[in-house]
Amino acid sequence: MRLIGFKGEHPIQNPCGDDIRSESGIFYRRFKQWTDRNHFARVDHYKNDILPMITSTFPEDSMHKSTRQNCTHFAPYYYQAGKGDRYYDHTDASERYGFKLFERVKRGELDYSSLSEVIFMVMKQLGVNMTELDQYKDGHRALKGAESSYCQTESGNELIFTADASIFPHAPQLTSVSSLFPRFDDSQPEFACWYDCPMHHPHFVQELFRCFSLWQTQPSHHPRVLYVPKQQFWGKLGNLPYFDEKFPISRGILRTLVRSYNVTVTKSWDAGTPLKTQEMMEKDYTVSPFAMASREHATKWKHIFAPLGEEPIIRRKKERLKIAVVNRPEVRKLLNALDASESIAAAFPEHEVFLHLFNGTLDDMIDFCPQVDILASPHGSQLTGIMFMQKCSAVLEMFPHLYYTPYYFSSMARMFQLPHANWYISNDALPATPMLDLQTRLANSNNNMCPSTDKLVSAVKELIRKRQDCLDSI
Repeated sequence: MRLIGFKGEHPIQNPCGDDIRSESGIFYRRFKQWTDRNHFARVDHYKNDILPMITSTFPEDSMHKSTRQNCTHFAPYYYQAGKGDRYYDHTDASERYGFKLFERVKRGELDYSSLSEVIFMVMKQLGVNMTELDQYKDGHRALKGAESSYCQTESGNELIFTADASIFPHAPQLTSVSSLFPRFDDSQPEFACWYDCPMHHPHFVQELFRCFSLWQTQPSHHPRVLYVPKQQFWGKLGNLPYFDEKFPISRGILRTLVRSYNVTVTKSWDAGTPLKTQEMMEKDYTVSPFAMASREHATKWKHIFAPLGEEPIIRRKKERLKIAVVNRPEVRKLLNALDASESIAAAFPEHEVFLHLFNGTLDDMIDFCPQVDILASPHGSQLTGIMFMQKCSAVLEMFPHLYYTPYYFSSMARMFQLPHANWYISNDALPATPMLDLQTRLANSNNNMCPSTDKLVSAVKELIRKRQDCLDSI
């Protein structure tokens, strides 16, 4: 982790020394007289957002040289231990002040009493639910009773593993470009992908997956164009401050494609043929919600955003897995999330089990998902993050009463070769139709869940086995 140092009010006059600082139980090393005007930041932010304004390439080697020659230009930060070894896991500002810090309190890693008034103020400014945080004032166990007192657990229906088409018939998620774009004709010289999809993050990703396969099909020197002629969509995609505020994850994806894959977003284009994607909304049983033309396209997509994962031979031998119970902040959430994670932890003491609440950013998804081996989550847009999980990591998707769309994220899981299971947590039988209609789902989109912890533990045990079977088959 390195920070770029801008010369400011406090230039270092003497040879560069360092000291140890701490915040919220995290220690880090910093250079003496380092101005407070220099904030913590991921090096990717400077690489992708700041340095392009200064130079066309990322001066990795020159940064090292400048650091050695003059530490007022660049400085390394060593996180977690703050001394000794150079290599530590990155911890960003949200873990010192925001949602990640709140998650640490919820997991019992940090006492409520250790938080300062300044931290409370910043957490409130960042949108942390302070009423929920205050429930931990008397200790980590205080909230457990509150979560459990009104939550009647349900065993729900049996798990359905979605990879096997003989058990779970589904449309293919890998299909030709001519299927993804019915008007595709490879004799045309250039194409633009015509954006014509509702502005909801998962639907945005559905559309962009198909566009990506179209762009991959073109020669690399051809322009990669996202054509947005309709004002109802251009008013969002073309209004960057609004798009950043209302659709931060979608905006992060688009910003990365523009920056790292040379995509151009435009309202007008007459250089070639604009192509609309196949009709896919509310056709999950016959048209795969998430689709690309090939596994290679899916792999290329992932590596634009996330680094290469560990080799399967290493992951096969991994003894301590990371098992995450992901919850949603408002609706369609687990009412007994703490009970659920503690039950899993008690059943699998050899593994690391933790709760996680996404903070609604692409960076959080990319930081979190690749390191998780088993993920259990309610159905919701946060599950788009599974595209960043490593091959053979396993996913349990939970649905509340009268909200059931079993083909949706299961198609993404198959595309990225993730064992996946659906669990309909309702005392009613599975719906007779392949998926509940949109009107019923909208009327019940706020329904929460209280899954049986015993059944959840059994599901995790089966997912651990599925993960290992998948790795052994590679």
